[in-house]
Amino acid sequence: MSESTELLEAKPRGMIFVDFWNYELTMKELEPGFLTDWFKLPSIVIQEISLLLGETVQYGRCFIFGSYDPSSPGDARLRSWATTVLSKVPGVAVSFVPRQKRRRGPHCTGAAHHEITECPFCHASMLGTQEKGVDTQIATEMLDMAYSNCCDVIALVSADRDFIPAVQKLLARNIKVIHAFFPNHGHELAATSWASFDLFKAREQFRR
Repeated sequence: MSESTELLEAKPRGMIFVDFWNYELTMKELEPGFLTDWFKLPSIVIQEISLLLGETVQYGRCFIFGSYDPSSPGDARLRSWATTVLSKVPGVAVSFVPRQKRRRGPHCTGAAHHEITECPFCHASMLGTQEKGVDTQIATEMLDMAYSNCCDVIALVSADRDFIPAVQKLLARNIKVIHAFFPNHGHELAATSWASFDLFKAREQFRR
């Protein structure tokens, strides 16, 4: 085995997990006009976690999980973009699942607490759709990669505190989980993770 091969194998192996809608909506909230260059984002995240570890991290894969509304033409275009463009980013694996119809509508805030299933003005359905299963997909894939000994460090791009139990299990298996956070979002997740970095501050490096 050559010295260069030994050095490559000695590098910590890193994987990235992106909660697509959590990322997109939070980024748009902080900077409405921001457009992400997805061909640059994975390498910037690996660069940031390498700085935190104090050594070069070997890029494994970037998993991007999202959802779409099958009845929405706009979401149909989003799914087409995700499967034909986003999936071509080197090392990226994409999963976009259909959203499910809500079984219950919102409730009024008055004493009756009545469920509202249609708009009282235009009579359109108030049920809409909801994203289900995406968080479970992300958590399951992270744990699978860890238990299969496929990585040493994971970068998690989400502010959702629902990932805390999965992060705790990963840390227990000596997997360093690094939270890519946004200002004023995801404090509990950042506190649970091994380390964190401000993804919003690094955005100029992956602006489209």
